[in-house]
Amino acid sequence: MEIATNDGHTALLWAAERGHDQCLVKLLEKSVNIDQQDSQGYTALIHAAHKGHLACVKTLMQISNFRYVRVKDKKGNDALEHAIARGHADCVAAIQPVQKESKARKKGAMVEAVGVTGFSACAKGCTVQ
Repeated sequence: MEIATNDGHTALLWAAERGHDQCLVKLLEKSVNIDQQDSQGYTALIHAAHKGHLACVKTLMQISNFRYVRVKDKKGNDALEHAIARGHADCVAAIQPVQKESKARKKGAMVEAVGVTGFSACAKGCTVQ
């Protein structure tokens, strides 16, 4: 069980928001919940990208095996969108290729699923924007 503030902040979210990369590593070694979101829907990755903490962004993406780069906050913005809005070009450069690859994998999985269910003609025209 992780302790959180009234707005959902845990130690992991706090460390990401403040750029404490080594603290993130130690917390994640203790199996804290990397998917935790605060009351605004921010994940640790969104906090790090929003504040421009490149080392934290890279650590979180690597440790999470890049699985949550597309998670959105309650306003519908993901970590990449936060980094862009705040002008953190280094974070954008780190997240963007991973997000594109994630999107391509999702597209491939959708096409494969459509083909498996017998709708192979549909699969040829199936795209994810």
